[in-house]
Amino acid sequence: MGRAKVLCQPLAATTPASVTVSEEAVQEMASDPRTGPTSPTSPTSTTSPTSTTSTTSTTSPLRWLFFGCGAVGGYFGARLAQKKQKVSFMVRKETLRVLSGDGVRVRSICGDVHIPRKDLDQVMNTEALDKESKFEADVIVLACKAWEVERCLKMCQPWCGANTLVLPLQNGVDAFGTVRSIVTSWGKGRPLVGWCNIVAAIQEPGLIKHWAANPPCIYCGEFEGAPTSRTKQMESVLASCEGMAVSLEHDALSKCWEKFSFICSTTAVQATAGPSATQDLIPQVPELEQMWRSAMGEIIAIAKKSGIDYQQSWMEKRIPVLRDAIGATTSCSRDLWAGRHSELEDLLGSVHRMGQEKGVPTPVISTCLRALTVRDQLARRATTLPIYPMLEGQKILGTICNHQGQQLPADRTLAQKKAEEYLRPEWYVCPMTSAIATGGQCEVPEGVQMLWEAELGVVISHSCESLSPHEALDYVGGYCMVLDLTGGNLGFESMKYGHSWTRNKCQNTFKPVGAFIPASVLPKPESSRIICRVNGKTVAEDEISKMKFTIAQQVADASELTPLRRGDILLTGAGSLGPLAIGDVVEGSIEGLDAKYTVSATLAGEVPKCSPAPLAPPVKSGDAAAGRESVNGCYMSFTVPVRRKSWLHPNQTYAVKHAEKIRRQGAVAAAAVAAGSAALPAWAYDPQMTDAQILLARIPGGKRTQELGLVIPMAEEDGLTDGQVAGLFLIALVVFISAIDLAKTMYNGINPAKFKTSKGKGYISPLVKRYIENGY
Repeated sequence: MGRAKVLCQPLAATTPASVTVSEEAVQEMASDPRTGPTSPTSPTSTTSPTSTTSTTSTTSPLRWLFFGCGAVGGYFGARLAQKKQKVSFMVRKETLRVLSGDGVRVRSICGDVHIPRKDLDQVMNTEALDKESKFEADVIVLACKAWEVERCLKMCQPWCGANTLVLPLQNGVDAFGTVRSIVTSWGKGRPLVGWCNIVAAIQEPGLIKHWAANPPCIYCGEFEGAPTSRTKQMESVLASCEGMAVSLEHDALSKCWEKFSFICSTTAVQATAGPSATQDLIPQVPELEQMWRSAMGEIIAIAKKSGIDYQQSWMEKRIPVLRDAIGATTSCSRDLWAGRHSELEDLLGSVHRMGQEKGVPTPVISTCLRALTVRDQLARRATTLPIYPMLEGQKILGTICNHQGQQLPADRTLAQKKAEEYLRPEWYVCPMTSAIATGGQCEVPEGVQMLWEAELGVVISHSCESLSPHEALDYVGGYCMVLDLTGGNLGFESMKYGHSWTRNKCQNTFKPVGAFIPASVLPKPESSRIICRVNGKTVAEDEISKMKFTIAQQVADASELTPLRRGDILLTGAGSLGPLAIGDVVEGSIEGLDAKYTVSATLAGEVPKCSPAPLAPPVKSGDAAAGRESVNGCYMSFTVPVRRKSWLHPNQTYAVKHAEKIRRQGAVAAAAVAAGSAALPAWAYDPQMTDAQILLARIPGGKRTQELGLVIPMAEEDGLTDGQVAGLFLIALVVFISAIDLAKTMYNGINPAKFKTSKGKGYISPLVKRYIENGY
C-alpha cells in the first residue's frame, strides 16, 4: 500500500490538506503553548473547549459510525451513546463477540459508563460488511491507527452520504492527504481536520480504561474557511456529552503541527531511551532534554518550510508540560516496547521523509527511527530474526499434569486430580529472571530435595492476547529445551490448601533454558521424543504426542490468561520426573536434533549459611554497671528508605533474602554481611548478641518505598556498656550508608554526629536514648 503525499500548506492555500493527530499524553492537561496555562482539568485549545454537560438537545440524535472500538473509539463512542446518540461500531470479530453480549464498558476518572448492546445502533463485523445493512451516517469517526487509515476509510464508503462529516482522530500528519483525497474522490461527504487528547487503553475487548487527561477532548476544524452549520451541529452534540470536551479550531493546521512536533519528539526520546524515561524525567536529565530540544527543532524547521507559522515560544512552554506529566509515556512508545504494531512510520518516519523532501536535516529523528525500526518490523513481521528468550522474554508459563496418565501424588494435592480431569491447562508463572542459560548451576536451597523434568518450551514470536487455537501457531517462533527443576519437598504441603506452585517451581536458577530452536528445524514437534539424562544415563523418554492439550490449545489458553510477549516461553509439561542429588548433571534433548539444542545444568551444593568474621571476646568496661541505664526490653534500630530495589548492594539483597540464616549471627555481623564489609572493632562481634534480624517490610501506605530495618534487641546480660551500644549503632549506621550510597535519603536532615556518648561513663545521651526507645 503506497503512502499518500504529505500536503503541508497553510489554511489559506488553494489546495488545503487534511490533518490528523491523536495525542494520548498527560501533558495536554497542563497548558497550551500559545495561550498559556489553563485549568488542570481543562484540555488546551486555541479557542476554549466546550463541555456543557447540562445542555439538552431537542433535535433528533445524529447517527455516528465509529471505525474501531479501542481506547479512542470506545471511549468517545460510549460517551455519545450515553447522551442517547445513535452510535454504531465497525469492529473485528473478537470485539464484535463482546459488544454483542455486554456492550461497551468504560472505567474512567471522569466517571464509569456501561452502554449495553440494546443502547447501541449497529455493531458490524469488518470481515463481513457486505452483509450489514447500510445507512447514511451523519458523522464517520476514524478511530483506527494511522497506518490503517486508507484501508479503513474505504470500508466506510457505503455509509457516507452527501452531507456526512468524516472526522479522523489519528496521530501524525502523514495521513491527512490520504483522508482528503479519498473523500474527495467519492464526490460526497466532507472531511474535517481532527485529533484528540486522551490517555486510555484497552483493558480487554469492549472494556476501556481511562486514567489521565481530564476530561478527554476532541479537537476539530475545517480545512479552510469558517465552520459550516453541519460542523457546528456536530460540535454542539459533542459538547453536550459527559466526561469529554470539544474544541472547534479556527487555525487547525498550525495547532496540529504544534502538537505533532511535541508528541513526535517526545516519542523519539522515550521510545529510544526506554520505559524509565518518562516524560517528567526528560527535563531532569540534561542529555535527554538536549535530545528532545534537537528533535523539536528539526520538526519546527520542517513546519516553517511548509508555511506553518510556528512560534519558538511554543517549545519553551512545553517544558513545564513535560515536568507535570509524571509517569506518562506516549502510546507509540508503549506499543514499541510491548512488540505491538506502532505508529513509528507515521510519526518519526513522516518527519524523516518530509525532511528529505524539504531539504531539512533531521539527524536526531532519523537516528531514533533507525534504532527503533527493527522493533517495528518485528511487530509487523516484516523481518525474521532469531529469538533470545532470556533477553527478550518476560516470563515462563509452566503447565501441570499435561501428559495423559500423569497424576500427582495423592497425598500432596487437595483434589488428587489426574491429567485427564483438567478441562483446560493449569498454569504457574515464573519470571524470566529465575531462568539460567544452559550449562549453568542450579543452586539448591538447604534441605531441599530436587526433582528433574525435561520439557519442550514453546517460544512466542510476537505480542498477542486472546488468541483462538486456529491462529495460535502463527505466534510460535520456535522452541527450546527447558529443565523444569522442582523442589520436591517445597510447598507441596501447602498445596493441599490450594496454594500455588511458586515456591517449588520458580526459585532462582530452577529453570535452565537451552538454545533457541527455529520452527523450521522442528516443523512437527508433536511427533518428537524428549530424552532426559542424569549423569549420562537415560532416565526418561517422553513422547510429546501424549500431551493432553496441544501446543495450539496451550498458546491460545495462555494468551487468554495474560498477554504474551516476544520471547516468552510456554512449557508443555513432562510425562516423567525423578530425584536428583547434589553434583548431578541433568540434560534434556530432543531425539534426533543437533546437540547444540541440548539443555544441561549441574546441581550446585547447598547454599551456605552466612557466617560472620571470627568472633572475638567482648571487651568489658570497668564502669559497665555503675552508670548504665537499663535498656532491657528496648530496641535499638534504624531504617533506610529505599526507593528503588536496584539501589541495594548485592550483598545486602542477599542478606535480606537469607534473613533467617543470619538471624543468630549477631547484629553487627549481620550488618557487615549486608554491607559487604567486616572491618569492625573486635568487641563488636560479641557472641551474646543473639537475636539480630534483618527485616524487609513494606511501609503502610508507602509509595514505591520499602523499609530496610536492622532491629537489635539489647539486654543487661549482653555484656556491652551503653557507650559501646551507642557506638555499635553508629558503626552499623555508617556501614549501611557506605554500602548503599543513600546518605541524603537516609539522613533526612538528621546529623549522625549528634549520636554521642559521655566519655568513660557508659551513658547514653538523651538523643540516642530517644531513638532507641522510639525507633529511627
